[in-house]
Amino acid sequence: LEEMGPVSMDQKIMSVSLLTTVGLWIFGASIGVGSVAAALVGLGALLVSGVLSWGECLKETVAWDTLTWFGALIAMAGQLNAMGLIKWFAASV
Repeated sequence: LEEMGPVSMDQKIMSVSLLTTVGLWIFGASIGVGSVAAALVGLGALLVSGVLSWGECLKETVAWDTLTWFGALIAMAGQLNAMGLIKWFAASV
């Protein structure tokens, strides 16, 4: 650790942001904060503080692809559930 030097301000901000985000994910339901809002709080803190730039976020194309596909799958599952297909399939199996 001595070779790495002292902890930088960016590292401190990242640590606080990570702990806050994880804390909101764990305890957010009890205080009315959803998981998406918790993630946006963490991302917003990193962007506003300058630890992370929007350009760096946009370069993570694999992450954006994953988020897009995940969102589409969640939306499709919600619609299938609303149409009753999930109940029907579960009762048929």
